Amino acid sequence: MKPDPQIILNRFKMRDTQPRRLVLKALINMEKPASHKEIHDWIIKQDAAVNLVTVYRAIEKFEDIGVIHRHPSSGGVMLCSMTEKSGHHGFLSCEECGKVEEF
Repeated sequence: MKPDPQIILNRFKMRDTQPRRLVLKALINMEKPASHKEIHDWIIKQDAAVNLVTVYRAIEKFEDIGVIHRHPSSGGVMLCSMTEKSGHHGFLSCEECGKVEEF
């Protein structure tokens, strides 16, 4: 079952806004590290309107509190699947499909 963006925002005591929900929804559905532009494009394809600058700001806030991680080799960001675990998180990347799993 995929996480609910509203639950994530509430859990981290962040204000629940549509742009933040859309950025989280994009990261939940993408399953691999994505650039800010790729996240913005995904949101636009869902018939939603969010400014690219807003995507950058949301990602910066999510990174600051540990909701997302920057993938070391691609530079893209992805939703943290282990927010309750502290310490270093590693990534396994599929060379064929690009999907990334966190450990």
